[in-house]
Amino acid sequence: MSYKSPDGEELSEVLKSEIAVGRDADRSDIVLTPLDNSISGVAVMIERDEDRVVLTNTSSFAQLDVLHEQGTRFLFPNEKLTVTSSVSISIPGSIFTHTVDVEVEGATEVSTSPSTTTPLQPEHFEVPEERKDTLILLCAPRFYPERFGSALLSAADIAKIITRSGEAVTAKAINNKLQRLRNDIAEKLHVYLDSREDLADWAIRNGHVTRSDVDTLLGE
Repeated sequence: MSYKSPDGEELSEVLKSEIAVGRDADRSDIVLTPLDNSISGVAVMIERDEDRVVLTNTSSFAQLDVLHEQGTRFLFPNEKLTVTSSVSISIPGSIFTHTVDVEVEGATEVSTSPSTTTPLQPEHFEVPEERKDTLILLCAPRFYPERFGSALLSAADIAKIITRSGEAVTAKAINNKLQRLRNDIAEKLHVYLDSREDLADWAIRNGHVTRSDVDTLLGE
C-alpha cells in the first residue's frame, strides 16, 4: 500500500492484517494530510483475507471511488468491496482528493455488499446499442477528468465526438437518447434518475460503462 499526500509526504505499508486510513492520527494507521475535518477520522478500513483484500467505507457520509481495471466502483458508507487485483482508492476532502494505492497479486475482482443490501437492478438489463455510445461519452469525464474536466460532457460535445466518427447526430438527438434511457430504467427497474449525473453514476456503478468502453470508443 502507498500514499503520497498533497503536502508531499510519502508513506508505504505492507498489509499484514488490517490498516485504517483517515485524518485521525490516534485511530488511523495512515493519516491523510494536510488536516481536513471534512474527512472522517477513519475513512476506509483495508483488511487482508488470505489472498484477497476487503475494503470497507467507514466514512460518516462520504462516497469513495475505487478505481480498478474495469473502471470506477463507487463505495458508499458501510459498504464493502473485496478485490484480488490492484486498486486505487480516492478519498474526497474539502480541497484535496487523497489517493491510496493498494497493490495486490491476482487477476479477478469480486465485489460484495452487506447482507441487507438489495441489488439495484436485475442482471439481465442491457443498455440499447443505439444509446450505448451516448452513455459512454456522458460518463467519459468520470474516468478522465484531467482530459474532459470535472463536469459531464454536454449534449453538444457528445454530438461533436460522435459526428467526427462518421455518424451525424444533433445535440437534441443526444438529449432524447439520454431521456429515453432514463425512462427505460424507470419503467423496467423502478430506479428513478433525476439528472444526467445520476444516470452516469448509475451506469458506472452497475457496470454498464467501464474505462475500457471509453478507451475503445475513443480509439485509445
